[in-house]
Amino acid sequence: MLSLPLNWPVVKQEAGDNAMVTTKEQNSEKDINILWESARLRVTDEFTEPPEVLNFGDSVIGTLGNFSASTGKAKSKKTFNGCAIVAAAIVNGTVLRYRATFPPNKSNILFLTAINK
Repeated sequence: MLSLPLNWPVVKQEAGDNAMVTTKEQNSEKDINILWESARLRVTDEFTEPPEVLNFGDSVIGTLGNFSASTGKAKSKKTFNGCAIVAAAIVNGTVLRYRATFPPNKSNILFLTAINK
C-alpha cells in the first residue's frame, strides 16, 4: 500500500486569482486547534449543576447525564445494590431507600454488570 507523506497537497481551493493549497499536516493542525478550543475551560466559564436524579437517603448518588460505577470485592452485593438502584429508576420512586426522580422525557436506563470467571 502506498502512503503519502504528511506534507502532500490534499486540497486545492480557488480564491479569486490566488490558488490556496493546504496539506494534511496543515489540516491536522487546524483540527487540533479546533478540538483544543472546544475542550478548553476558562475560570470565567459558568457551569450549571446537573439535576439530581438518584439519592440514597439524603446523599446524592446520581445526576442526569452522568454515569456511576460500583467497585468492590467479590460477593460484596454490588449487583444487588445496582439492581435496587435500577428498580428505583424504573418505578421513578423509592426502593430500599434508593430514590429516583427522573424527568418524564428521560426514562432510558442502561445497566451493565461484569462477570469474572
